[in-house]
Amino acid sequence: MYTQGYCEPGKILYIARDGKIPQCIRNECKDGQVKFGDDCGVLNAEHKSCLLAGLKLVIGINEHTHQLECVNISGVAVNSTLINNNRQSPNATG
Repeated sequence: MYTQGYCEPGKILYIARDGKIPQCIRNECKDGQVKFGDDCGVLNAEHKSCLLAGLKLVIGINEHTHQLECVNISGVAVNSTLINNNRQSPNATG
């Protein structure tokens, strides 16, 4: 998901929350990037919206909602609500 896959240029694969079949949707970002909040970023890479106390957070796919969010790839357990609340905070770095 969120890659071009078999879609035509300018589109990416997407599966709706309760969906099972991927669809091709328009990609609002340049090739190799995905829309993340009001910005574009690279899937599975660090992003300025995902900074939290020096932890390694990357743009990833929530396996339950199929939405993009900050994903913790460090060995430190962190509550996902804390991560997403930090990203949405007006005082968050970004």
